[in-house]
Amino acid sequence: MIAVPKPENLFMGILISYIGFMLLNMYPFCFKFHIPKIIIIFVIVFSVLCIGYGWGTIIHNSQGTPPGIVTFFGALVLIISCAGWAMCLMDWIVTIKSHGLVSESLYIKRTYALIRHPQVFFSLLLLIGFDLYYWSEALAWTTLLWIIGLVSYAALEEKLELIPRFGEEYLTYCDTTPGIFPNKSSIKRFFESYT
Repeated sequence: MIAVPKPENLFMGILISYIGFMLLNMYPFCFKFHIPKIIIIFVIVFSVLCIGYGWGTIIHNSQGTPPGIVTFFGALVLIISCAGWAMCLMDWIVTIKSHGLVSESLYIKRTYALIRHPQVFFSLLLLIGFDLYYWSEALAWTTLLWIIGLVSYAALEEKLELIPRFGEEYLTYCDTTPGIFPNKSSIKRFFESYT
């Protein structure tokens, strides 16, 4: 049975997590406007705290009792998403070490051979894993908002940042690599990039 949440707590949790999400998604555009690093770091830390607090509030106020198999699949999806985020983090470290914070060359190996927006894909897996694990109707609605936000963010990042910066090279990359959800050929390229 799904627990009935307190509406004011649930609304605040959704609002705070979404504010954190919007702030976090401003990160790629911060360098374009020459914002000082200390402010960027503060915004990132603040946004992560908002997301954590908001999701904690949502989970605390709307947790249900899932069937055992759903809990198992939720935990499995959470593990896969955490492994994916670890791979994304390693790719970020590699690109920052080799190209600096704002790269002028396109990185299309490893997780970026799988999809153009691996952080969006693994974030969606994380949200779905939480939904299944906590069996929460409120989390499901929040996930729907996040999906809209994440897909919009990916489209805006491509239109405003990536296509103007990398031009024809990025458009060629778009033709060969899916945006958010991997396909058979991109999965094959992903595994080949690790060998």
